[in-house]
Amino acid sequence: MLRQKIELLFEAKQISNENFIYLQKTLEIIELIPISLEDEKVHVLVTHLAMAIARQEKGESMQEMDAAIFTDIAAQEAFPRAKKVMGKNCKMIFL
Repeated sequence: MLRQKIELLFEAKQISNENFIYLQKTLEIIELIPISLEDEKVHVLVTHLAMAIARQEKGESMQEMDAAIFTDIAAQEAFPRAKKVMGKNCKMIFL
């Protein structure tokens, strides 16, 4: 289902070919860790990632994350795994 969602974004020209390939590789990495692609949180993450990359490709400005929000995120149990995933397939540096 998530792969089809990404394909729909690509077909609707909401994401570029490069973004589409990047997201497919990201899904492959996510599948290597014990997280289901059907998990709603994974859907939200991938959708937000796709739209963030699309905004960056269009040269749209992006706001810096509030330090308090980042502190909350960094305290989450999944943060080290997310950081590891991003390190393997990092197109943009968020962390």
